[in-house]
Amino acid sequence: MKNQDILLILDERITEIARAIVHEAIGNGIALAQLPDDRSAKLREQLAFIKAKEHVTVKEAALLLSCSESHIRKLVMLARKGKTRRPVPYVDMEGVTIFPRESLLDWASPTSQVQVVKYEAA
Repeated sequence: MKNQDILLILDERITEIARAIVHEAIGNGIALAQLPDDRSAKLREQLAFIKAKEHVTVKEAALLLSCSESHIRKLVMLARKGKTRRPVPYVDMEGVTIFPRESLLDWASPTSQVQVVKYEAA
């Protein structure tokens, strides 16, 4: 059997597998072209829910700020220990950490940092 024949057989088999996957997905009610839109719609729905709340959880804060939950926990730890110039605003409700949503968003917004330049005579 020649290499060309093997490649032709492989190509036909790959095509069969791809067709089978598409038919199975359609049979299960999954519209393949809509998967990314479904995820983005779900994210928009989650963000709308979070924005309607006055206080948010660690998980929600991470989603809102586009970072990991562990990073949010680190920010809280640094704020508790007083080891940061701009501590993240949080509330400790008897061991449960929550964040005032508006304060958190204000904290996360870029602050205008005017750089003072000293001109000295040479």
